[in-house]
Amino acid sequence: FTWQPFGYLRMQYIAVQNHPNVQFVGRDDGFELQHARIGARGQLGERAAFVISIDGAVDERAQNTPQGKLRVGLRDAYADFKIYQQVAVRGGYFQTWVDPHGLVADTARQFIDKPIETRGMRSTEGWYTPGLPPGRSLGAALRLDPPRANQLGFELAVQNGADEFASNNDNDKPAVPAALLARFPSEGFLVVG
Repeated sequence: FTWQPFGYLRMQYIAVQNHPNVQFVGRDDGFELQHARIGARGQLGERAAFVISIDGAVDERAQNTPQGKLRVGLRDAYADFKIYQQVAVRGGYFQTWVDPHGLVADTARQFIDKPIETRGMRSTEGWYTPGLPPGRSLGAALRLDPPRANQLGFELAVQNGADEFASNNDNDKPAVPAALLARFPSEGFLVVG
């Protein structure tokens, strides 16, 4: 059994032009704590691995209001079990491959924030709109993560499909995302989901 702790802290400064007719747009310019993440990665031989992490910079905010509060929240809590060569079963609280920007680590992105289609529109930037990807959810997946460039992988998951911060399923229906992934040289990839 081996494990390795990790963590990082990221801040950003937000400045949005005030809207003359909408009270909440542009009313919270200033510094923002984007990530205050700590966690651990571990392995049990070659057959099992896990990741668990929490973040102290989760923005808890009602829709269309400038007032927000920081809270601590779970970001990842999953285990992978190899069943045949590189094919593994993942179980726990994780993010699927539906969103290609989700595959780029927070500390490796060229810009500090994710694109609007991924992160959505915050209520202080305009009218609140959630991002397109489903976010993290509880469930299980059969997956092959290609370890090197010029290889293909896949993921077939069954998850609750509820809100990212929900503790269970809120509509009794599972979400079933599927994706194919092609890795290219120089950290490039193509996802079809």
